[in-house]
Amino acid sequence: MARTKYNHKQSIQNFQPAPSKSIYPGMIVDFRYSGENVNDKWPFVLVIYNDHSEDKLHGINLNYLPKKRVGELFKKLAEGAKVYGKRKSNIFLVEDQVDEDSFDDASIDDEEDDTLPYRNLLKKPYSRLRLPTYKETRTGAGSDVTSLSEAKIQMKMLYEKVIKRFMRRGESYQVYRSYNFTKMSTIRVLTLDMKKLQ
Repeated sequence: MARTKYNHKQSIQNFQPAPSKSIYPGMIVDFRYSGENVNDKWPFVLVIYNDHSEDKLHGINLNYLPKKRVGELFKKLAEGAKVYGKRKSNIFLVEDQVDEDSFDDASIDDEEDDTLPYRNLLKKPYSRLRLPTYKETRTGAGSDVTSLSEAKIQMKMLYEKVIKRFMRRGESYQVYRSYNFTKMSTIRVLTLDMKKLQ
């Protein structure tokens, strides 16, 4: 039976093509998805994990949630940041991956660490929820960066304590999906108006 889908395109302010290596937790992406028995051929996904070794993208397909439930999910994720973080912080960001001198616009925070594995792959700002990410500087930790094992532990905690509980509310909350990169095309990283999305 086909799931009800909701259109969140009105929240898109901008987009840019994205290679698979540029995608990391907290980004919101859309793409064409092909294959047998595919219900949603253009998913609108909050990225939870980019599994390079298995060539898979794990995330929450927001097309299956009405605006009100997207807001509930984002609120739970913001509260869940306290599960692995020492203090509460704003998890809704607009950021970029380019070198500091690439933008003339002083309003864009383009100070990016050149040691990040995904640096300089996207050229324009994009929306993101701050989720546990490998090699990202931790909030309130100075120059201390998150290790791969620490990012995995934090994401597992977030999944167990927030995402899994959200999905237990019923069948209409079953929105966690895994996508194979070989079946994905026209991948776009989005810049969103978060108020229109939630």
